[in-house]
Amino acid sequence: MKRQAAAEERKGGMSQMSNAVCVNRRQSVLPTTSPMSTELAPRNGSFERTLHTANRFRKPSPSVGNFRRVSNLLKAQGPTEALKSALGNPNRTRFMQLCSEYESLAAEWRRIYQFLQKLMQEYIESKSLDPVRRYRKLQSITKRIVFHLRLTNPSLLLTNGYSLVDDETGSFGSILQSSVKLKEMRMRHETICDRLSSEELVVEIRKLERINSELEEKIQTVVEAIDNMDDEYQCTKNNAFIKRYLVLKCNLKVIFEGDFLH
Repeated sequence: MKRQAAAEERKGGMSQMSNAVCVNRRQSVLPTTSPMSTELAPRNGSFERTLHTANRFRKPSPSVGNFRRVSNLLKAQGPTEALKSALGNPNRTRFMQLCSEYESLAAEWRRIYQFLQKLMQEYIESKSLDPVRRYRKLQSITKRIVFHLRLTNPSLLLTNGYSLVDDETGSFGSILQSSVKLKEMRMRHETICDRLSSEELVVEIRKLERINSELEEKIQTVVEAIDNMDDEYQCTKNNAFIKRYLVLKCNLKVIFEGDFLH
């Protein structure tokens, strides 16, 4: 019995050892997690940084592109013209500014001139009326002129160069139409400027300065005459009829028979 029990114990020990060997063999085929294997495996972040560094050295930097662009500009135009292009031509800027001023001044003068021409016929016809009826006619003309001047103030229209006021009606148009019109004006002026050389730009600048000065002087003369007529009309409201009549007649004569409308 003792011998049989010892044999069974030896048999049980051998079976446990074989099971342990099988378990170790099955675990040995799994991915290893030893410290050495962990250190040898590359990290994803480090690998991506390595690729990014390599790609960065392969691509040309923006400074290289800028250097090539400047080199081509110097070869094509020369140092003087290239410097003007980089800094901006002052004559070109001045020409564009004067063109915008001319558009506004010409449009404002055209509105004033056309409006006064319409009233001139009424002024001429009033000369055949008796003093009382003519005074009422002159009074109506005076009020319309002053109202038109207050409605379209030239000092407000000429501050920003390009005007947003309709040339024919003298009223502010829609923003879309005005912006399209201003864009067309600028494009036309830029086209003219591109066709002119530096010497021709200087000549055109002097011509525009002279024309703008004359137009501005005409507008200021008419505005001052209308303001003076309004002031005298307001001051003589309580005076006798004959004085009010003479004041209106003299002031309208200056406006309609002056040199600036002929």
